[in-house]
Amino acid sequence: MSSYCPTSLSYMAQAFNELNDGELKKVVGVFVSVDPKRDTFELLDEYVDYFHPNFIGVTGKPEEIAKAAKLYGAQYYEVELKDSAFGYAVNHSAATYLIAPDGELRFIFPHGTSPEVISEAIRYVLEGK
Repeated sequence: MSSYCPTSLSYMAQAFNELNDGELKKVVGVFVSVDPKRDTFELLDEYVDYFHPNFIGVTGKPEEIAKAAKLYGAQYYEVELKDSAFGYAVNHSAATYLIAPDGELRFIFPHGTSPEVISEAIRYVLEGK
């Protein structure tokens, strides 16, 4: 499995834990893998389940991932790891995106944004603002 930033997923889970049941029914956390060579849907589901039941893990064909990354300005690339059983790592940007139900990108949270800020933004979007 690729190296994911568990800190970002942990913060997102903490933000989700601050939401009430009604709010939770309206949100889903989507973790997008940029390493489709190693990450299967089963591995991703298992990984994100460690963090929160409202999270799903997705991946796709390299061209699909590239298209989605470009849409949101995310960047990633493979780096060869000589003398490693892994063979390569995937370096990537580390932002969290809040997308409204209509598909509009509403907020981009830099790595390390507090769970309180994320949950406040989720509520703001859920209120239709």
